[in-house]
Amino acid sequence: MVIVSVLALALGLGIPAFSDMLSNSRMSGTVNDLVSSLHAARGEAITRRATVMLCPANAAGTDCQSGSELEAGWQVFVDSNDDGSVDAGEAILQRHGPIDAAEVFD
Repeated sequence: MVIVSVLALALGLGIPAFSDMLSNSRMSGTVNDLVSSLHAARGEAITRRATVMLCPANAAGTDCQSGSELEAGWQVFVDSNDDGSVDAGEAILQRHGPIDAAEVFD
C-alpha cells in the first residue's frame, strides 16, 4: 500500500513537469530552426554577394506574406531585384513549414 501511495505521488508531481518539459522542447526547437534559417540567409548573402531575404511565407509557401507573423512558416530566398517578394528565377533556398502556435506559445 505504501508503494502504491509513493508511486501515485511521484506520478502526480512528474506528469505536469513532463508536460512543461515537452512544451519547452518544442519552443526551443522552433527557435533553433529560425536562428538556423537566419544564419543560412546571412551566409548565402555573403557567399553570393546578393540580397537574401527571410520572410513569412504565404499559405501556399510560394511568396512572402505581408506582416511579421511566422506561424505559417518562413522562407529564405535570393532577392535579386530587391523587391521583397519571390519572383520567377529567384532561388528559394529554404522553406520552413507552419508552426503550431498552441504547442509553441503555451
